[in-house]
Amino acid sequence: AAPPQVQQDIVAKAQVILSRQGYYRDEIDGLYGPAMNFALRNYQARFGLQPSGRLDVETLASLSLLPEQRMSGPRRFRRRFFPRIRIGPGNEPIYIPR
Repeated sequence: AAPPQVQQDIVAKAQVILSRQGYYRDEIDGLYGPAMNFALRNYQARFGLQPSGRLDVETLASLSLLPEQRMSGPRRFRRRFFPRIRIGPGNEPIYIPR
């Protein structure tokens, strides 16, 4: 098991992510309580994971909280930028992916 401070940091990061997605509605404190359990169960059920209410490996991976994922950043939540370029007779916007 990870040291207590590392565990608390992971729980706090999960709380932030779950809060931003509307699953967690309590204080971001890094403590695992009933609200965190409820949020995790709902999140897991929504994404086809076993609704255990625990931060297991599958859930950590889904939240992009595994160590190798954190180094490269959460890819799931990155948004592509489509610059608007004006071309054509009507000067209509055309979106081209980078």
